[in-house]
Amino acid sequence: MQLSNEIRQERWTAIEEAGTATPPAFLAVLVFWITTMFVSFGLFTSRNRITVIALAIGALSIATAIFLIEEMSHPLGSFITISSTPMRKAFDMLGK
Repeated sequence: MQLSNEIRQERWTAIEEAGTATPPAFLAVLVFWITTMFVSFGLFTSRNRITVIALAIGALSIATAIFLIEEMSHPLGSFITISSTPMRKAFDMLGK
């Protein structure tokens, strides 16, 4: 039983250390590509209030999506946090 607990603990430690963060190079290429796409949209449209607002809303929605994806990589220690209380209660019940 002790060996099983040690293996489980080592497995969780390996998973936590591996991390699932987005590579910075991929993020840089993604931001560059999206910026280029929105600049090209802005170059080929007429300059009026509706198109500027539509492009701003589109850029804001994509920026928010990227921000939320990055936030989900670190749920317990970032700007948007998830309570660890249920997990601690579950571990306490498993320990009994």
